[in-house]
Parts: sequence; structure tokens; C-alpha cells
Amino acid sequence: MILPAFGLVLFMPPVIGLFVSEYALFGVPSIVVYVFGAWAALIAVAALINRRLSAPARSRADDERPP
Repeated sequence: MILPAFGLVLFMPPVIGLFVSEYALFGVPSIVVYVFGAWAALIAVAALINRRLSAPARSRADDERPP
């Protein structure tokens, strides 16, 4: 429940407004870099959480399987 709430905060207009500037990274405006970077970071954190939470379940399933 915390990750979606954190994502909501990251994409609120006042937070996104902090990245509105004339600065560009390789010709891409900073706001676009922020939006796609935050989106990619949320996906990466969700994948990491999924892997950590499902690892014990996979190891238990391997232990219960007959040889």
C-alpha cells in the first residue's frame, strides 16, 4: 500500500512542478526525464518487492516437492 501512495505523491502537480525548468538532458526537457525516471523507478521497486516476497514461497514449494 505504500508504493502506490508514494507514486501518487511523486506525480502530484506541485512535485512535478519542481522539475519545470529550461534545463534539458540530451535535448529532453527535465520534466520529461523526471516523469519517465520516476515511472521506471516505481516499476523497478515493485519488481524488487515482488522478487523478495515471492522468494520464500518458491523455496518452500521446492522443499515440499518429493524427490
